[in-house]
Amino acid sequence: MSIASFCVIVGVWEIVFGLPMLVRPAATIRWLRDTLGDHTTMRLIGFFFLVISVLVLSEGARVGGDGPGLVRLLAWVTGGKCLVICWWPRQFTGMTDRWFHNATVVRCGGLLATAIGVWLLDLSGSI
Repeated sequence: MSIASFCVIVGVWEIVFGLPMLVRPAATIRWLRDTLGDHTTMRLIGFFFLVISVLVLSEGARVGGDGPGLVRLLAWVTGGKCLVICWWPRQFTGMTDRWFHNATVVRCGGLLATAIGVWLLDLSGSI
């Protein structure tokens, strides 16, 4: 899989989750808790992103300071995170649940996710 395709998939995903976290954190927290409680769904989502991370890294796994190098770093982090989601979904749910107690933290996470998504979409056009 090309780095540009990975950027588009992950960028859209980040924006789709980041904007609701930014605009309506309380409703998003309720929805995310329901989703995180369904371990089968979590494993499927984790497996999907693990596969696309491995596909990107199979083209080249070298991390660097340029745009493609940072995207490969993101692919490494995504792959590790998704491995945890696939094998230990309860522990992942426990780790993420700690962040969902404060609407301000959720808003900051939404801002960060949206910014990363926009950056990835912008980068996908120049790779």
